[in-house]
Amino acid sequence: MLIKACNHLGYEYEIIHKSGNLVVLKNQGKSHVFVNWAILLNSSSVTHLFCDKEYFYQYFNPILICRKQRVT
Repeated sequence: MLIKACNHLGYEYEIIHKSGNLVVLKNQGKSHVFVNWAILLNSSSVTHLFCDKEYFYQYFNPILICRKQRVT
């Protein structure tokens, strides 16, 4: 639904996670993070971003040097 709205309104967006559940909307020089199951009108999207390790890695990987953890 969010992507359809972005396309309709001409907003730029970036799908961060392959599931499509983590999307960054870019409008008027600002970025807004949306997580599919989060409430869009408060900071819960950001909370989910920091609580989910995979989403955190996908979002911050281009900016931060993130070490990959070895599974033992």
